[in-house]
Amino acid sequence: MKKLVLISFLFFYAGLIAQDTGDEYQFTPSDYFITQSSFSLPKGVGRYSNSWILFNDFHYGITNNISAGVGMIPLFFFAGTPSPIWLKVKGAVKVIDYVHVSGGLSFFTMLGKDVDPTKINLFGGTLGLTLGNESYNFSVNVYDLFNLNVEGNVLFYTLSGRARITPRTFLMAEFSDIGEDIEGMFILFGGETLFKNINLDYGLAYPFASGEEFLLIPYLGVKLPVGIKKSAKE
Repeated sequence: MKKLVLISFLFFYAGLIAQDTGDEYQFTPSDYFITQSSFSLPKGVGRYSNSWILFNDFHYGITNNISAGVGMIPLFFFAGTPSPIWLKVKGAVKVIDYVHVSGGLSFFTMLGKDVDPTKINLFGGTLGLTLGNESYNFSVNVYDLFNLNVEGNVLFYTLSGRARITPRTFLMAEFSDIGEDIEGMFILFGGETLFKNINLDYGLAYPFASGEEFLLIPYLGVKLPVGIKKSAKE
């Protein structure tokens, strides 16, 4: 009960400090916490995000409908541990008002001492659908992941949503189903608050693999949009 009261207070406080709309704030609706929407990054607009300190990702709009990104988890800081790295390409278009679709390709590998990157190659495809506008939307993404050195694939999906509750604060939620049983599911719920030149993501994740134990994992991330400024009043 005390945890719920504290969480409610944090959301309320974030909403209060976000009431000032006298300045412009940067905002990219192309992603949620971890998953993505089918909104595109306009040409020349980029977004760097960092989650849980170690997860780094940068995405940039090449055209108004095509973007590319790169990311890394720099585990080499820890005694030279092999580090995951990935490359992504995404295409997104508006079908009609409030309906956007997207498709993408991703490549994952490992870099590090005594690691042969040709033996750890993952290739994935993504199809997505987003309903709504930039302030209120819901997205479905389907992923198909292949190991280039092993037969078989992993198919999974994610559900994500965003709702603006103040001019500078959004509620966000994600549900992911990875695998064939409940142990591959998790929920992430929280919010995003816009500040000058930086956006703060915060929330709690619940992995279903925790079983009967009710385990909540704090989530904290930052996003640094570059190349565009949008008024919070829009």
